[in-house]
Amino acid sequence: MPNPYQVHISKILRCTVAHAARIETIMRDFVFHATLDWLSPNEFAAAAMKAQRLYLQDKTAFETFFDSVRTHAIKEKQAHG
Repeated sequence: MPNPYQVHISKILRCTVAHAARIETIMRDFVFHATLDWLSPNEFAAAAMKAQRLYLQDKTAFETFFDSVRTHAIKEKQAHG
């Protein structure tokens, strides 16, 4: 189930919620290195667009990153049931 940030990002970028989840991660980990709750609506929209540009500039690297995160999460779940 998408969180409110993902829903908002999907509306700003007119993208799927799954893609919005990627953009949220990029916003948190690569744009701000912080939480997103302190941003004004305009700052949030600008950050989402910046994260989208970063993603599109190096889609292969970001997809590799997201694949490794998924693989790690699956292994952790299997190890700890």
